[in-house]
Amino acid sequence: GRANVRLPALQQPSRVTRQPAQKVLRISMAPDGRPVRANQMQRLDTTKYSIILWYAFLGGAIGWKLQLMMNYSLVPYACARDAGFTIHLASAVSLAVALGAGVAAIVAWRRTGGYPFGWEGDDTEDGATMTRERFMAVGGLLMSAFFALVIAGQWIPTFILDPCWS
Repeated sequence: GRANVRLPALQQPSRVTRQPAQKVLRISMAPDGRPVRANQMQRLDTTKYSIILWYAFLGGAIGWKLQLMMNYSLVPYACARDAGFTIHLASAVSLAVALGAGVAAIVAWRRTGGYPFGWEGDDTEDGATMTRERFMAVGGLLMSAFFALVIAGQWIPTFILDPCWS
């Protein structure tokens, strides 16, 4: 069940001494009977969340690989039919995959606590899972940004050079 419990908010160290503000937090009971705060991240072991985490972590690399494979296979088609837009379309789709992975990484990072990172001091019994999820979210954000830049860098020459030039 849920009960309203008044817990003092954490004070930030400062030169000015303030009275601690009182917050009302909703407390839920876990299946084993221990209290769990509703605003504290609980174990996110669902299949949907795992898929989002893995997409956030690997989506940028997948987008880059898609661009590489699609552009390589579409050049003969585009040159034979004078359809150069298909190469731009493949690069745009690949960039969207990489940027989507970045958005998924931001969502996962915020779901694990967001800023500040809070790598230390996890007061849950399952701190290892939270650390893994934060690592995957932040790593996915960095990798998706890197691969989005790589995709854009490989896309730029198709505007300048003709892919059908031989």
